[in-house]
Amino acid sequence: MAHAGSQPKGAVVLAGSTCCDGPSFGCCCDVLNFFETAENAKRYLREHPEINGAPITIPEAAEAGRVVFGDVLKGGLMPTTIDRGQVQKLTAAGGQLVEVLPREEYEEEHLPGAINVPLKELNRETWGAAGLPREGTVASEPSAGDAADPDTPTCSLQDDLPLVRARVRASGWDQCSVINDQHIVLGRLGRKALAADDRRSVEEAMSAGPSTIRPNVRLAELQSRLERQGLRSALVTTNEGRLIGVVRRDAAAP
Repeated sequence: MAHAGSQPKGAVVLAGSTCCDGPSFGCCCDVLNFFETAENAKRYLREHPEINGAPITIPEAAEAGRVVFGDVLKGGLMPTTIDRGQVQKLTAAGGQLVEVLPREEYEEEHLPGAINVPLKELNRETWGAAGLPREGTVASEPSAGDAADPDTPTCSLQDDLPLVRARVRASGWDQCSVINDQHIVLGRLGRKALAADDRRSVEEAMSAGPSTIRPNVRLAELQSRLERQGLRSALVTTNEGRLIGVVRRDAAAP
């Protein structure tokens, strides 16, 4: 695992807690925020008197992590600081940036190409639902993400519908996902919409808000769901709605 170096250099971590008793896992650093300066962190503390904590420097936070979690992180699992150039090389090679900011802060501003898994929601399920690589025993069990065909036809709201129909038919598919520039699914063109011969727009012809499943759904579970509901396929997207692909029922069969 790698993380980029802190910018600006005066950035600090506010480590604190809003509870005073109970098990350690429920009280240890349930408030963990990054600030550009120590003064910003102190101002945040003044505005939130229910929080007990203090700003510490990035190196101090890293050392605290090593002291507290040293035994857990042995074996090369400690985060490695990398610079902007290394981040760009990793993303160019297919690496995925993951922002752990709260959703509101992520929506306000985030790194290009980064996806959001808020730190307080980060667990095995949310990691898998975001379409991120799985490890351990869970990785050996086939999932919807494993079976999803990423080469499913797509189009935008601005595309010419007759041309979309011709392209989809030529590809051998009977559906087309309508997506935006971020690859977020907006709708779906099904068999009837593709078979019609009219001059409607893509937006007028599509079914908005189609049902989707997350990539970490077990393939056996998906197969049962498709058979039970009489469906031929399922759209696989991340929590944010980003298209991963389509699983056809024959591909989901054991």
